[in-house]
Amino acid sequence: MKKHTRALAGRRAQNNGAVFETLFQGACLRRGIATTRIPDGCKQLATRRIIRVRTPFDWALSYNGKAALIDTKTLDEAAFPNGAVDPNQAYTLLTHLLKGTIAGYVVNLRKIDTCVYIPASNLCNALKGRGSIKVSDPGVVLLGTLQTMDMTRLFTSV
Repeated sequence: MKKHTRALAGRRAQNNGAVFETLFQGACLRRGIATTRIPDGCKQLATRRIIRVRTPFDWALSYNGKAALIDTKTLDEAAFPNGAVDPNQAYTLLTHLLKGTIAGYVVNLRKIDTCVYIPASNLCNALKGRGSIKVSDPGVVLLGTLQTMDMTRLFTSV
């Protein structure tokens, strides 16, 4: 029974993610932000043996001469748990952030119907301990609700 419940939860999470990505892209396009979805990659291990390889981010965005590298996340929480930060993603995004590119997570916190941008620097700091990244934390940018997201705030907050 637990295996079935886990499979259902995984399918529900995938569906929530797909819906959020569609709404995210729509919010970008409505504001004139160019979007490119980075597809998941794959690696061939042997003949007829291919495995899925995660990319370091989901989206490349451009707006008014600025670029952003974004990974989208959605979860049924009021804050983003430190344990949900992918260390490889966070450090890869940080290398771009340190070179002047906007880079981090755009997170849909469904419990409070809020979307935020969390810069890679906050993500890397979160790896140091327990807790969660809150909407009110320094550096976190409020983007609005799921229906009112203003993605241009990504580009004007820096």
